[in-house]
Amino acid sequence: MHQFINKILKRRNEITDEGAKQIGIALKGCQQLKTVKLQLESNQIRDNGVKSILLALNNCSLIESQKLNISRNLIGDEGFEAISLWKNNNSFTKLDIKAYSNKISEKGARYISTGIGNCSLLTSLKLILFENSLGQEGASALGQGLSKLNNLTSLLLYIDNNNISDEGYLKVDQCLSSLPKLSKLECFFSGSEKLLKSRDLLNCTNIRVLHLYLYSCSNQNNRKEHRLKALKIKRLVLLKRN
Repeated sequence: MHQFINKILKRRNEITDEGAKQIGIALKGCQQLKTVKLQLESNQIRDNGVKSILLALNNCSLIESQKLNISRNLIGDEGFEAISLWKNNNSFTKLDIKAYSNKISEKGARYISTGIGNCSLLTSLKLILFENSLGQEGASALGQGLSKLNNLTSLLLYIDNNNISDEGYLKVDQCLSSLPKLSKLECFFSGSEKLLKSRDLLNCTNIRVLHLYLYSCSNQNNRKEHRLKALKIKRLVLLKRN
């Protein structure tokens, strides 16, 4: 049986739920997979299609590294329910989920939170969910899942344009500051988001490398505020910005 799948590239191919289900069927026959990369951005996949893929991946209990790009589809909350069933994938050490520009709200965020919270061995996580509708409660839910990742050392987080309130960002900050091994953090900004602004995060002593992506932030005052606030994080060794 396969030990490695390099790439399944199906970008902008107008894949529908039926095509996604066929991918799920193929994955069910590859239970010895160690590495998976699925590039399914910009298709016509809906909830049922992505469910088939996620449920199939749940059966691949030996996966150590997974990259899943299902951005710019037609996926709502129910499509992510299968992620909450990721209880067998404790072998994950690297996980990259890109699901931006879909229809994810608070409920979907809770599903994702439950799923990643079950991946207790994760050391590296990339979570790219911008341009959805997570809201304050969805952001808080994601933070709760992240707070369970005690082995996480590297995190890339991109959750702007999600109607998240200041209180929602505060909850995320509190969860990030509680991660005992998090040393590298990458965050994206497009405006005046309050991410990385709480006292909890500024007093965090674990984060050594911080990368701010500010290219979508057109307001120069906002850019300056993000940089100055980041420099106040205790024991920060390196600040990168784009």
